[in-house]
Amino acid sequence: LAKMTPKVTKLWAKLVQSVPNARLLIKAKPFACPNMAAHFRQRLVMEGLEAHRIDLIPLDLATGDHLHKYRLMDISLDPFPYAGTTTTCEALWMGVPCITLRGKCHAHNVGVSLLTTVGLQDWIADDEDHYIRLAQEKAADLSALSSLRSNMRSKMRASRLMDGRGFVFDLEGVYRSLFRRYCTVGPRHIQVTKRTQAAANSSSSPESNETVNKNTKPSLTRERSQERDDDLKEFGTAT
Repeated sequence: LAKMTPKVTKLWAKLVQSVPNARLLIKAKPFACPNMAAHFRQRLVMEGLEAHRIDLIPLDLATGDHLHKYRLMDISLDPFPYAGTTTTCEALWMGVPCITLRGKCHAHNVGVSLLTTVGLQDWIADDEDHYIRLAQEKAADLSALSSLRSNMRSKMRASRLMDGRGFVFDLEGVYRSLFRRYCTVGPRHIQVTKRTQAAANSSSSPESNETVNKNTKPSLTRERSQERDDDLKEFGTAT
């Protein structure tokens, strides 16, 4: 609920008012308290949103019950500037696409990263006006929204977001690049640069991705072991 700043509630109230028959549903632990729910509802009413279009519900104790609540939603709205992470992944997994606002740093752009990885770049807004326009456009095209929602989980499952082994393979490439820099120039000069990232990306070629997808873990292990042996021969044992 801390992410629901006055700026966020103002924008969301304006957005919901602009979409006919839309409702705003917010789920948060404090709403178990009737006084807190009434206070927060009044904040939205003061921004011009009718009380009957506001649904405030508390948390569920069981994960299954919590995830089941996503059936009540058609589109998820990412708060800003501090974007969601777990809730965005949950929404996507449960077939609810998310609109997020591009920001200036990592905490602002987690939603951007997640949606880009899943292939939903057209759900990323560049500014607040664009955020509202996106919501209006996506809500108006019910056929496209229904099609996306029915395929959202398979789309997410097939993306790099769900490729844990491929992610670790890339991460190991970054570690190896940092280790080689440490052995060459020392710890004071280590930093993650575009060149470091490029070195990591080069370790994840189409061939290596195909290896990952074919679930041949032993070959990855042997390859990394060979890289480690090569490093030890060149630089000696690291301490």
